Amino acid sequence: MKRDRIFLVLLSIFAVLFLVSFQAYRSTKQLQERYFKIVKAYELYALGKYDEFSKYIEQHKLTELSYLSSSIKEQKFQQFYLSAIKEFNLGNFASAVEFFRKALQQIDTKDTRYNELLYYLSVSLVNSNRIQEAKIELSTFVSLEDPVYRNKALQLLSDLYKKGGELVKAQEIEKLLLEVKK
Repeated sequence: MKRDRIFLVLLSIFAVLFLVSFQAYRSTKQLQERYFKIVKAYELYALGKYDEFSKYIEQHKLTELSYLSSSIKEQKFQQFYLSAIKEFNLGNFASAVEFFRKALQQIDTKDTRYNELLYYLSVSLVNSNRIQEAKIELSTFVSLEDPVYRNKALQLLSDLYKKGGELVKAQEIEKLLLEVKK
């Protein structure tokens, strides 16, 4: 009887040790799999496969790499922005429109650069004779508070309405401009 108790105690100890070691193995295995995923994500980033990288970190919930995603967005923004300005300065307004739109997609509407991009997008639309699209983009400045680009945009919108024979709308915009200047 005493011997059975000793075996029972020994079996219990071994069972507990087995469970502890099995749990440690599972935990280590999960960490190893996560590290493999992180290395794979870094590999995608290093190879310049940014779209795949973004999808991969989202899919595998690699939140520790999210700082690289924001870095990628900023890089894309800079690339599109510089291309847009280059095309704008060269007078290639149709190309500039596309680059400005892509740059706008990379930033938040609350970003301080947003209004500037929207204004230059509108000017590019006007210069490429896409007047209706320009009016739509410029009309968003009615509700904005940025005084620099808002005033310029509203003045341009007023001019477009005058050229299109929409004098009532032009007067409404001019009233807004006068209210801002007071």
